[in-house]
Amino acid sequence: MPTLDSVTRGKKFKAFVYGHFKTGKTAGALTLPRVNVIDFDRGTDVAIAPWWQAKFGISPSAIQVSELVKDKTNSRGVPTEYAMYDTACKYFDAWMSPSRVDQFDTWVIDSLTSLSEAARNKGVILLGGTALAGKPLSFTHKSALETGIVIPKMQDYGAERSLLEQFIDMVLSTDKHVVVIAHAKEEWAGEGNDAKLVGYVPMLVGQSVQRVPLKFNEVYWIELEKSGPVTDAVVRVAPADDGKLVIKRGSRMGLPDRTKWDWPSVRDALKPTWTFSPDGTVPPTTAATAAKE
Repeated sequence: MPTLDSVTRGKKFKAFVYGHFKTGKTAGALTLPRVNVIDFDRGTDVAIAPWWQAKFGISPSAIQVSELVKDKTNSRGVPTEYAMYDTACKYFDAWMSPSRVDQFDTWVIDSLTSLSEAARNKGVILLGGTALAGKPLSFTHKSALETGIVIPKMQDYGAERSLLEQFIDMVLSTDKHVVVIAHAKEEWAGEGNDAKLVGYVPMLVGQSVQRVPLKFNEVYWIELEKSGPVTDAVVRVAPADDGKLVIKRGSRMGLPDRTKWDWPSVRDALKPTWTFSPDGTVPPTTAATAAKE
């Protein structure tokens, strides 16, 4: 029987990362070893920026990026055909095939906000058809095509949650480092004039707000911290300083609060307790080299 030390030795780094927009979530995630991004948000454009390349010394040619087919919509923006969710799954399958699986080390999902939308579109369209049960299980899509407004019902949210969580489980099941990026939404208590902001949670629906982060040992809140002329993205894992807002976060690996959000900083802060394989110290294989293999 294996002992705990042998199980955790060489453990892959798998983190759920969230925060407000434009706080450096994607910029930090792209510094992990030989990244492959399922890019729902086009956030990988940051790797082309001169400041990012100068700061981290990583060539964009070392980063694999998906090209996802967008969902088709009508003139009023109502989805008519789903494609993005399925092309993301096909991209995942292609890169986990024996001919490609050794050409990268890290999955980055950017972000759950747009993955949720892709899952919702697929769910609404499927539930409105007859393929699942021989009859429609939801009339949301039919109503949306008639009125121009999508108002999801409980069963639609259930389909969205199921598809999203299946996707996350699929990625987490791989022997790869994994970073899943999400945005934050406000959590309020009370109503009307008595309502007050009590915290932030991931921008997910229903029980996924709790269920998805629970799949990770590392749940990081990313925020910007300025020191003189330099601004860095840092990882917050300690309770909120002011004691007023609740922001769920934490590190079972023991990452120190306010560690810079980039792989060298996180990796070195967790040594020697944790040994990662690969740890990213080996120069990455470029996309050009991988294409020849």
